Amino acid sequence: MGKNHRHKKNIKADKAKVKLKRSKTKFLPKGQNVTNTAFNIKPIILPEQLRAKESDIPLSRRKLDAKDLLARLKHYNENIRHSACEELAEIFRIHTKELVSQHLAQIVVSISSLMQDKERKVRKAAVKAVNVILEVTEEDKLQPFYNCFLTNLKCAMTNIDRNIQEDSLFFLDCFLKQKNDLIASYRDNILPEVFSLFSKLQSNSGVERKLTLNLGSKMTSVTWRINIMSRLLQLLPKVDSDNTNRDTVSYKNYHQATYSHTFPIYKSEFGKVLGTTSEFFGPLQSNTDIPNTFSFQVMAFVPLLFETFIEVSPDKKAVKNGDEYTPLNGEAVAVLTCVMSTLYLLWKYYSKTKEYNNLKQVFLKTEAKKFLSHLLSNFPYCKSGGTVHKKLKNQIVPDVSTDNKCTKENLMIAYIYFSLSMTDKLHKDMKSELQMVTSFVNKLLLTKKDVNQTDAKLLVEFLKLCIIDNTTKSKKLGIDVRTIVDNTITFYTHSTTSESVKRELFTILLHVADIPTLNKSAQYNSWLSTLPSMLCKTKVSDATVDSLIQFSKIGNEVFEQAFIKRFQKIIGNLRSLIIGISKSSVINSEETVKRKIVYIFYFFKTLDPILEDINKFCDLEPTCTYSYYFREMLSLRSDLRFHH
Repeated sequence: MGKNHRHKKNIKADKAKVKLKRSKTKFLPKGQNVTNTAFNIKPIILPEQLRAKESDIPLSRRKLDAKDLLARLKHYNENIRHSACEELAEIFRIHTKELVSQHLAQIVVSISSLMQDKERKVRKAAVKAVNVILEVTEEDKLQPFYNCFLTNLKCAMTNIDRNIQEDSLFFLDCFLKQKNDLIASYRDNILPEVFSLFSKLQSNSGVERKLTLNLGSKMTSVTWRINIMSRLLQLLPKVDSDNTNRDTVSYKNYHQATYSHTFPIYKSEFGKVLGTTSEFFGPLQSNTDIPNTFSFQVMAFVPLLFETFIEVSPDKKAVKNGDEYTPLNGEAVAVLTCVMSTLYLLWKYYSKTKEYNNLKQVFLKTEAKKFLSHLLSNFPYCKSGGTVHKKLKNQIVPDVSTDNKCTKENLMIAYIYFSLSMTDKLHKDMKSELQMVTSFVNKLLLTKKDVNQTDAKLLVEFLKLCIIDNTTKSKKLGIDVRTIVDNTITFYTHSTTSESVKRELFTILLHVADIPTLNKSAQYNSWLSTLPSMLCKTKVSDATVDSLIQFSKIGNEVFEQAFIKRFQKIIGNLRSLIIGISKSSVINSEETVKRKIVYIFYFFKTLDPILEDINKFCDLEPTCTYSYYFREMLSLRSDLRFHH
């Protein structure tokens, strides 16, 4: 093969190129052969940043004032929003007056809107900030901004994000913890949103609701409903308190308008004075025909309570334990507590307001009677050995896991069922169910277990209803009222309840003295004979003396004979007797109580057996206060006898 002489051709081509003349290299002088990296900049000046902050402006721990923090609440970074919310709450607690007077509106709008933030830690910080604002701000300064709070609360409750809905309950807690009842004024706006959290309307035009499932959440439907019902349980007493305040409004202030050129037309009571509805003068709608009122909402909600308990309760063939109690697990006990406490509060509310039509609509409808029948089929209830779900341990439901016998819940069932039985004929098995209820109450009266204050008050309410208010009706229904009275005496004698409960029990037994069919029992007369021993102790309370003097006015022979028989011990103990005063006043002092002790004997039919002892005591103790009151009492009795 021949060569193509490519290499020679390339060399010839290179030689044919134009040659550039090379210059001799010249180096820079010494010191100038270094690259200069220095450069000049033109600063960006913001006058607001250069301005020194005034010394009296409240600053956070990072030297930020309220305006800076409010701006950071809208920052895109969640950490900045979170820290700004925390710092704003801190300076609001310390510098309340300054921030309320200058920035309260902006703070309320910005903080409350964070309840719908997509990040949970920001929402938690917002809840803490709202707690601080409601805690340290005066009610009159806060009232104009309640609509802003509640608007954001309603939006959070109806948000499409389930996590925001769950955290809205913590936002609601902020208002429920406050002593003021402002939230009760907006009940017609809040209650539908609370109900919508675990139910939905069956149709857009009606008010009837049905339960919904809590899908897409780590929380079970039962736990979620307990959370909501527990908040409702705190809201209802505030509604009751708000209603009481409205009923007791005094209109005398409106007569002062003749002396003034101005008149506060924003008062909700102004409409009542004019004889018109208060629809335009306050947040409440006074027209009860509107389906959005409190009563209509309650009537739609109560059936949901029935369904909620029936879902978690045992069926009618549940096996009871050895004490004849039906065991319930932790969630079922919590539901029972919420349901019965709500029904009890509604019963007290409607009874107090005398809305008997609404009372019947809630408690005597077909659904309610079926629920009561189901409730009584397994009555009474107790807590089983299982533990309460961890989600319920921090809830505000009272006594979820403390009382294993569910005494409070069983007493509420007994009270409501007995009240309904006295009002209306429920069904054919009513007598047997009443026997079951009274049997439970009798066992509770005879038990040696201490009854706490709340349970004791419920027990007293039941006893008043049975012994004082409906003695005749109770007997017609086959209830042995005399046995209940005897057991009440046993409970009064041996229980360790508070003085207030003892006083109410004493009042009940005092009324028994006026009932001929009950005041002749051997146990009742035996108890009457022990009453003088109250004045033979080292200390006596003013309430005890008031009860004794009420008994003396009745003129019961057993009571009088017992005092006459023990008069020498009583009069010998007067010198060392210590008198306890609950509320000291001009009409309730130690001297007035001493006078009442003496005047117990004023109402006796005769003092002949003890007249000599009284005179002897007055002669031996001429300067004693009791001697003066005894002489005064005898003088009044003699004058009364002379006039007769």
